[in-house]
Amino acid sequence: MRIVVLVMILLLGATFSVPVMAQDATGDDAAQVTPETLADQAEREEWAEKVLAVLPFKEQVDSVLNEMSMRLPIEKRERFIQVMKEGIDIKTINAASKQALIDIFSARELEVMYNYYSQPEYDTINEKLNVFYRRIQPVAVEVVNRAALDLREKLK
Repeated sequence: MRIVVLVMILLLGATFSVPVMAQDATGDDAAQVTPETLADQAEREEWAEKVLAVLPFKEQVDSVLNEMSMRLPIEKRERFIQVMKEGIDIKTINAASKQALIDIFSARELEVMYNYYSQPEYDTINEKLNVFYRRIQPVAVEVVNRAALDLREKLK
């Protein structure tokens, strides 16, 4: 689950790091800069920083690298993790993530996100979701495979 979340966040960061210009009510491509829009921008920046503080990428990257290293022989795992950590620029990921959060979410949405991820129950919920997905995956795969076979028969 963490791998999926990390990949999705990285893809969102890469996809949405291009500057976005909101449309105003008149349909102009550039949003009007007013004290209200500047205040909203500052508020979104503040909440984005808080969200990233409770969802640090370094921990997620460490977790993903540890999981990936498990596929290697024991004697190669430590070196793999070391080399990968040296090659991953967390500051760039964090900057892109912050900008994506600011561009995509409203201040209120970021506040709700922060409130959810900062709860102590988040970690246990996330762990249980991983167990949940592992438990239902075989059933879901079987159902999808069966539907694909049925479709194949119907298309003959």
